[in-house]
Amino acid sequence: MDRFYYLAMPAVIIMNVWRSCGYYMIMFVSGIQAIPSHLYEAAMLDGAGGLQRFRYVTLPMLSPTMFFVSIICIINSFKVFGAIYVMTQGGPGGSTSVLVYEIYTQAFSNFKFGFASAEALVLFLLIFIVTLIQYRGQEKWVNYMT
Repeated sequence: MDRFYYLAMPAVIIMNVWRSCGYYMIMFVSGIQAIPSHLYEAAMLDGAGGLQRFRYVTLPMLSPTMFFVSIICIINSFKVFGAIYVMTQGGPGGSTSVLVYEIYTQAFSNFKFGFASAEALVLFLLIFIVTLIQYRGQEKWVNYMT
């Protein structure tokens, strides 16, 4: 076994964060641009400083974007496959073997398609439960303008 096996997963994580950072940044920039400027003007007239405008105007108005990005980010973190397949193929010592890679291995290396289908169903249920928990919790922190 390789003595640096504990560095494999952080390397995959850093690569995935770097790869998806621009995608999420575009979403946040478009969310910031959608905030009406009259809200900032009203806050400045009320005497709010830069930090207060960020806390009381920008963050509440960005909450739908943050909600969407957090759901997409969590779903994508469950689906990481390509990076692990290309970089490590589940190794060293199985340290980067995640559920999606395990599904692939069971189906196309071990030819256990039924078992891989069962694992895929577990992955679906896991993602569905996490998304449902986030969706139920959105009422507490997502601000919808009406």
